[in-house]
Amino acid sequence: MLMVFGKHNPMELFTDLLQQHAGSWSEYASLCKWLLLPELATELGQETIQESGVLSFWVLQSLRIAEGTIDITLDDRI
Repeated sequence: MLMVFGKHNPMELFTDLLQQHAGSWSEYASLCKWLLLPELATELGQETIQESGVLSFWVLQSLRIAEGTIDITLDDRI
């Protein structure tokens, strides 16, 4: 369902829209994990996430969060 709904713009769906609705970085990460684990089990889901740039966005955001200290607890950064 997510791949069909976000098919034409997964970058916006999985970065901007979900981030706006999550209260914190850890909630956003948990939401993404919960929504995408079933989709990443499919070849179409993997291709969509890789080709859209979402995976690169998450890696860069995760590194930025892990290195920063602003409003993010140590547990969330880890």
